[in-house]
Amino acid sequence: MKIKTIEIKQKESTDENKGIVLVGGGKDSYAMVQILQKAKIDFDVLSINFSEYGDFKKQQEIILKMINSVKNNTTKVHHIDVQDFELFEYIESTGLKTVPGMFETPMSILLAFPIQLINGLKYVFIGNEKTADYPNLYWNKEGDINHQWGKSLEAEKALNSLMYNNLSTNFRFFSIIKPLRDPVIFQCCKINEQNYYFCHSCNIKKPWCLNCPKCVYVLLSSLAYMEDYTVKLMQEKGEVSLDFLNNESNQLFFKQFLGIEPNIPFECVGQTPDALVAFMLVSLKNQKGKAIDEFNKLKIKKEIMRKHIEKTFYVDEEYQFFPESIKQRILDVINQCAEEGKKKVLECLETYSN
Repeated sequence: MKIKTIEIKQKESTDENKGIVLVGGGKDSYAMVQILQKAKIDFDVLSINFSEYGDFKKQQEIILKMINSVKNNTTKVHHIDVQDFELFEYIESTGLKTVPGMFETPMSILLAFPIQLINGLKYVFIGNEKTADYPNLYWNKEGDINHQWGKSLEAEKALNSLMYNNLSTNFRFFSIIKPLRDPVIFQCCKINEQNYYFCHSCNIKKPWCLNCPKCVYVLLSSLAYMEDYTVKLMQEKGEVSLDFLNNESNQLFFKQFLGIEPNIPFECVGQTPDALVAFMLVSLKNQKGKAIDEFNKLKIKKEIMRKHIEKTFYVDEEYQFFPESIKQRILDVINQCAEEGKKKVLECLETYSN
């Protein structure tokens, strides 16, 4: 792998708040776009395809369906294809004995840097949620292990500092959804859920494999929060089957989400409180399946579910990376979504019988 050095001249910004959104095609990307549009913050879009996930052309076709359904008239669409094996070869050539984990998110931010400068954009907007700060595995021997560390607040602080001190004082990135857990993120998707069915969420076989923890978690939550017409479109046009609830190979994942097993899956998924609220809502919609039966067997008390709702429909306003010029606009949108979502779910709780 040959490394080329090029000089990049920064274009002067014409909009002090315009940024570029890193879009992977999933629910976090969709929520970010909805928040930015409602907050009246302009943006371009960058999608990055990795060879690890298969054919570049197919990846881009899938992502573009979502991007084209939500972009503004002023939105420019950029994309980059990354040959992972060339990256691994280069890392090995440096003498490193192991390939660092969770490289994808930090590398995507670094790849966005020259595009931001060339196009005179102020910020890079990313979609790293609150639960990426929590470990997937509690292991007394070695300490807690977080599969999503590259998306954590700790990583965000470290990379922002690295970029500022070594590359450019004009580069700044932050997560639109870092103050939010998944229940509020799904509520943000409902700002305009008309094109939500274009979303996908699989790291194995895009758009959906229906047999991995990420597919299982996102689809369960989509059933919980999206309207029936959206779920129907996901089935008709999005290659989704609700058989995932009965699939025997998925039952371990469901038990992990329910807290029956000691750790959640080693994937980019939420925590047990997020999953339990989704299970309750799907159960109240009279959706059938082995996974729902497992939830119903737990007979979780109504007051316990209320605590989970209070915990997950929460906005962490202590997040410090929002620029002052747009901070309040973003907070106004996400707080409204959190309040509306919480109200609806608490109403549903009244019909919950345990």
